Amino acid sequence: MHLALLTKQKRSKCGLIKEEKVKTLKHIINLVIIIPFLSVGMVDAQTIMGIPTQDGDTTKVGLYDELTGTVSYYIPLDGSDGTYGVDSYGTTPDSAWAPIDGPTMDMYLYFGIPIGETGQTLTLNFTDLDLLPHNDPSGFMETLILPGDGGLPNGSYNSYGVLGGLPDVQVINHNPGTNNDISLVFTNLSILPGGGDFWLQLGFEADSTFTWGKWTNISEDLTASLDTTPTPTPEPGTILLLGSGLVGVAGLRKRYKK
Repeated sequence: MHLALLTKQKRSKCGLIKEEKVKTLKHIINLVIIIPFLSVGMVDAQTIMGIPTQDGDTTKVGLYDELTGTVSYYIPLDGSDGTYGVDSYGTTPDSAWAPIDGPTMDMYLYFGIPIGETGQTLTLNFTDLDLLPHNDPSGFMETLILPGDGGLPNGSYNSYGVLGGLPDVQVINHNPGTNNDISLVFTNLSILPGGGDFWLQLGFEADSTFTWGKWTNISEDLTASLDTTPTPTPEPGTILLLGSGLVGVAGLRKRYKK
Protein backbone atom coordinates (compact mmCIF):
# COMPACT_ATOMS: atom_id res chain seq x y z
CA MET A 1 0.00 0.00 0.00
CA HIS A 2 2.87 2.31 0.77
CA LEU A 3 4.42 1.38 -2.57
CA ALA A 4 1.19 2.16 -4.41
CA LEU A 5 1.00 5.55 -2.72
CA LEU A 6 4.54 6.39 -3.78
CA THR A 7 3.82 5.38 -7.34
CA LYS A 8 0.73 7.55 -7.38
CA GLN A 9 2.63 10.53 -6.00
CA LYS A 10 5.40 10.01 -8.55
CA ARG A 11 2.88 9.94 -11.38
CA SER A 12 1.20 13.05 -10.01
CA LYS A 13 4.55 14.81 -9.80
CA CYS A 14 5.41 13.80 -13.37
CA GLY A 15 2.07 15.14 -14.51
CA LEU A 16 2.73 18.47 -12.83
CA ILE A 17 6.18 18.71 -14.42
CA LYS A 18 4.73 17.93 -17.85
CA GLU A 19 1.99 20.52 -17.37
CA GLU A 20 4.55 23.16 -16.41
CA LYS A 21 6.59 22.31 -19.51
CA VAL A 22 3.52 22.76 -21.72
CA LYS A 23 2.78 26.14 -20.12
CA THR A 24 6.40 27.21 -20.64
CA LEU A 25 6.25 26.15 -24.29
CA LYS A 26 3.07 28.15 -24.81
CA HIS A 27 4.69 31.26 -23.31
CA ILE A 28 7.69 30.88 -25.63
CA ILE A 29 5.45 30.50 -28.68
CA ASN A 30 3.50 33.62 -27.71
CA LEU A 31 6.72 35.61 -27.34
CA VAL A 32 8.01 34.45 -30.72
CA ILE A 33 4.75 35.57 -32.35
CA ILE A 34 4.34 38.87 -30.48
CA ILE A 35 7.91 40.23 -30.40
CA PRO A 36 8.26 40.73 -34.19
CA PHE A 37 5.13 42.88 -34.23
CA LEU A 38 6.45 44.97 -31.35
CA SER A 39 9.80 45.33 -33.11
CA VAL A 40 8.49 46.49 -36.49
CA GLY A 41 10.67 49.34 -37.79
CA MET A 42 8.78 52.59 -38.31
CA VAL A 43 10.18 55.69 -40.01
CA ASP A 44 8.76 59.14 -39.32
CA ALA A 45 6.75 60.79 -42.11
CA GLN A 46 8.77 63.30 -44.10
CA THR A 47 8.40 66.07 -46.66
CA ILE A 48 10.81 65.70 -49.58
CA MET A 49 11.56 68.47 -52.07
CA GLY A 50 11.79 67.65 -55.77
CA ILE A 51 15.17 68.35 -57.41
CA PRO A 52 15.42 68.93 -61.19
CA THR A 53 17.59 66.24 -62.79
CA GLN A 54 17.83 64.19 -65.93
CA ASP A 55 15.72 61.07 -66.12
CA GLY A 56 17.33 58.32 -64.05
CA ASP A 57 20.00 60.63 -62.63
CA THR A 58 20.28 62.37 -59.27
CA THR A 59 22.58 65.22 -60.34
CA LYS A 60 20.94 68.64 -60.14
CA VAL A 61 20.42 70.55 -63.40
CA GLY A 62 18.88 73.90 -64.30
CA LEU A 63 18.06 76.78 -62.00
CA TYR A 64 17.42 75.37 -58.55
CA ASP A 65 17.52 77.13 -55.18
CA GLU A 66 18.50 74.53 -52.60
CA LEU A 67 17.42 76.74 -49.68
CA THR A 68 13.82 77.16 -50.86
CA GLY A 69 13.47 74.20 -53.21
CA THR A 70 12.42 76.58 -56.01
CA VAL A 71 12.90 75.62 -59.66
CA SER A 72 13.01 78.59 -62.07
CA TYR A 73 12.31 77.86 -65.72
CA TYR A 74 11.21 79.32 -69.08
CA ILE A 75 8.64 77.49 -71.18
CA PRO A 76 10.09 77.65 -74.73
CA LEU A 77 8.13 79.51 -77.36
CA ASP A 78 10.16 78.32 -80.34
CA GLY A 79 12.50 75.51 -81.39
CA SER A 80 12.35 71.76 -80.78
CA ASP A 81 11.32 69.58 -77.84
CA GLY A 82 13.82 69.17 -75.02
CA THR A 83 14.50 68.33 -71.38
CA TYR A 84 14.78 71.07 -68.80
CA GLY A 85 18.34 71.81 -67.73
CA VAL A 86 19.99 69.67 -70.41
CA ASP A 87 22.23 71.92 -72.53
CA SER A 88 20.57 74.87 -70.71
CA TYR A 89 17.20 74.03 -72.23
CA GLY A 90 14.44 76.07 -70.55
CA THR A 91 16.88 78.10 -68.44
CA THR A 92 16.99 81.26 -70.61
CA PRO A 93 14.28 83.33 -72.30
CA ASP A 94 13.46 83.02 -75.98
CA SER A 95 11.13 84.79 -78.42
CA ALA A 96 8.69 83.83 -81.14
CA TRP A 97 6.37 85.53 -83.61
CA ALA A 98 2.66 84.93 -83.18
CA PRO A 99 0.84 82.67 -83.66
CA ILE A 100 2.78 80.60 -81.14
CA ASP A 101 2.77 76.81 -81.03
CA GLY A 102 5.71 76.05 -78.78
CA PRO A 103 7.59 72.78 -78.29
CA THR A 104 7.24 70.45 -75.31
CA MET A 105 9.65 70.86 -72.42
CA ASP A 106 9.98 67.81 -70.18
CA MET A 107 11.08 68.31 -66.58
CA TYR A 108 12.22 65.51 -64.29
CA LEU A 109 11.99 66.08 -60.55
CA TYR A 110 13.85 63.62 -58.36
CA PHE A 111 12.53 62.47 -54.98
CA GLY A 112 14.58 60.14 -52.79
CA ILE A 113 11.88 58.33 -50.81
CA PRO A 114 13.35 56.80 -47.63
CA ILE A 115 13.22 53.05 -47.21
CA GLY A 116 10.09 52.08 -45.32
CA GLU A 117 7.98 54.97 -46.65
CA THR A 118 5.51 55.62 -49.46
CA GLY A 119 4.82 58.86 -51.35
CA GLN A 120 1.27 59.85 -50.45
CA THR A 121 0.67 63.57 -51.13
CA LEU A 122 2.29 65.65 -53.88
CA THR A 123 2.09 69.46 -53.83
CA LEU A 124 3.11 71.51 -56.87
CA ASN A 125 3.21 75.25 -56.21
CA PHE A 126 3.37 77.40 -59.35
CA THR A 127 4.10 81.06 -59.87
CA ASP A 128 2.78 82.41 -63.19
CA LEU A 129 1.60 79.17 -64.78
CA ASP A 130 -0.92 80.39 -67.37
CA LEU A 131 -3.71 77.83 -67.22
CA LEU A 132 -7.30 78.93 -67.83
CA PRO A 133 -8.75 81.23 -66.62
CA HIS A 134 -5.51 82.88 -65.47
CA ASN A 135 -3.86 83.92 -68.73
CA ASP A 136 -1.46 86.84 -68.86
CA PRO A 137 -1.73 88.29 -71.42
CA SER A 138 -5.19 87.24 -72.53
CA GLY A 139 -4.87 84.82 -75.41
CA PHE A 140 -1.59 83.33 -74.17
CA MET A 141 -1.99 79.82 -72.77
CA GLU A 142 0.23 77.17 -71.24
CA THR A 143 -0.31 73.45 -70.76
CA LEU A 144 0.76 71.14 -67.94
CA ILE A 145 1.33 67.48 -68.83
CA LEU A 146 1.10 64.88 -66.05
CA PRO A 147 2.40 61.28 -66.33
CA GLY A 148 -0.06 59.15 -64.36
CA ASP A 149 2.62 57.62 -62.12
CA GLY A 150 1.70 56.45 -58.62
CA GLY A 151 -1.94 57.47 -58.96
CA LEU A 152 -1.35 60.92 -60.50
CA PRO A 153 -3.62 62.08 -63.35
CA ASN A 154 -2.49 61.18 -66.85
CA GLY A 155 -3.00 63.79 -69.55
CA SER A 156 -2.52 67.35 -70.79
CA TYR A 157 -4.29 70.14 -68.91
CA ASN A 158 -4.66 73.82 -69.80
CA SER A 159 -7.33 74.61 -67.19
CA TYR A 160 -7.20 74.86 -63.42
CA GLY A 161 -10.93 74.18 -63.41
CA VAL A 162 -10.49 70.84 -65.18
CA LEU A 163 -7.67 69.83 -62.83
CA GLY A 164 -9.71 70.79 -59.77
CA GLY A 165 -12.56 68.59 -60.99
CA LEU A 166 -10.43 65.44 -60.96
CA PRO A 167 -10.61 62.95 -58.05
CA ASP A 168 -8.08 63.57 -55.27
CA VAL A 169 -6.87 66.85 -56.81
CA GLN A 170 -7.23 70.20 -55.06
CA VAL A 171 -6.48 73.61 -56.59
CA ILE A 172 -5.55 76.28 -54.04
CA ASN A 173 -5.30 79.87 -55.27
CA HIS A 174 -3.30 81.74 -52.63
CA ASN A 175 -3.88 85.08 -54.43
CA PRO A 176 -7.44 84.87 -55.76
CA GLY A 177 -7.92 86.34 -59.21
CA THR A 178 -4.27 85.91 -60.21
CA ASN A 179 -1.88 83.10 -61.11
CA ASN A 180 0.91 84.41 -58.88
CA ASP A 181 0.72 81.57 -56.34
CA ILE A 182 -1.38 78.51 -57.14
CA SER A 183 -0.94 75.06 -55.61
CA LEU A 184 -2.01 71.74 -57.06
CA VAL A 185 -2.36 69.11 -54.32
CA PHE A 186 -2.60 65.44 -55.28
CA THR A 187 -3.67 63.11 -52.47
CA ASN A 188 -4.15 59.37 -51.87
CA LEU A 189 -1.12 58.50 -53.98
CA SER A 190 0.93 55.33 -53.73
CA ILE A 191 4.37 56.26 -55.05
CA LEU A 192 7.01 53.56 -54.59
CA PRO A 193 5.63 51.72 -51.52
CA GLY A 194 8.60 50.85 -49.37
CA GLY A 195 10.81 53.67 -50.67
CA GLY A 196 13.32 54.20 -53.46
CA ASP A 197 14.27 56.67 -56.20
CA PHE A 198 11.33 58.37 -57.94
CA TRP A 199 11.43 60.74 -60.91
CA LEU A 200 8.31 62.79 -61.55
CA GLN A 201 8.03 63.74 -65.20
CA LEU A 202 6.20 66.98 -65.96
CA GLY A 203 5.62 68.48 -69.39
CA PHE A 204 5.10 72.14 -70.33
CA GLU A 205 3.87 73.77 -73.53
CA ALA A 206 2.95 77.32 -74.58
CA ASP A 207 0.70 78.57 -77.38
CA SER A 208 -1.39 81.61 -78.30
CA THR A 209 -4.62 82.56 -79.97
CA PHE A 210 -3.43 86.01 -81.01
CA THR A 211 -1.87 86.39 -84.44
CA TRP A 212 0.28 89.49 -84.14
CA GLY A 213 3.54 90.61 -82.60
CA LYS A 214 6.73 89.03 -81.36
CA TRP A 215 6.61 87.69 -77.83
CA THR A 216 9.26 86.86 -75.24
CA ASN A 217 8.69 84.49 -72.35
CA ILE A 218 9.51 85.33 -68.74
CA SER A 219 10.75 83.23 -65.85
CA GLU A 220 8.30 81.04 -63.92
CA ASP A 221 8.79 79.26 -60.60
CA LEU A 222 7.84 75.87 -59.23
CA THR A 223 8.30 74.09 -55.92
CA ALA A 224 7.43 70.41 -55.64
CA SER A 225 7.10 68.60 -52.32
CA LEU A 226 6.19 65.00 -51.62
CA ASP A 227 4.78 64.00 -48.23
CA THR A 228 5.45 60.41 -47.28
CA THR A 229 3.73 58.03 -44.93
CA PRO A 230 5.48 55.26 -42.98
CA THR A 231 5.19 51.73 -44.30
CA PRO A 232 5.69 49.04 -41.59
CA THR A 233 8.69 46.83 -42.43
CA PRO A 234 10.22 44.17 -40.16
CA GLU A 235 13.78 45.00 -39.17
CA PRO A 236 16.52 42.47 -40.16
CA GLY A 237 17.16 41.71 -36.49
CA THR A 238 13.48 40.99 -35.98
CA ILE A 239 13.40 38.57 -38.90
CA LEU A 240 16.46 36.80 -37.46
CA LEU A 241 14.81 36.68 -34.03
CA LEU A 242 11.65 35.20 -35.52
CA GLY A 243 13.59 32.53 -37.40
CA SER A 244 15.68 31.63 -34.35
CA GLY A 245 12.58 31.51 -32.16
CA LEU A 246 10.74 29.17 -34.50
CA VAL A 247 13.74 26.86 -34.68
CA GLY A 248 13.94 26.89 -30.88
CA VAL A 249 10.24 26.13 -30.53
CA ALA A 250 10.58 23.17 -32.88
CA GLY A 251 13.47 21.86 -30.77
CA LEU A 252 11.57 22.28 -27.53
CA ARG A 253 8.51 20.51 -28.90
CA LYS A 254 10.63 17.59 -30.01
CA ARG A 255 12.33 17.44 -26.60
CA TYR A 256 9.08 17.59 -24.65
CA LYS A 257 7.53 14.83 -26.73
CA LYS A 258 10.32 12.60 -25.51
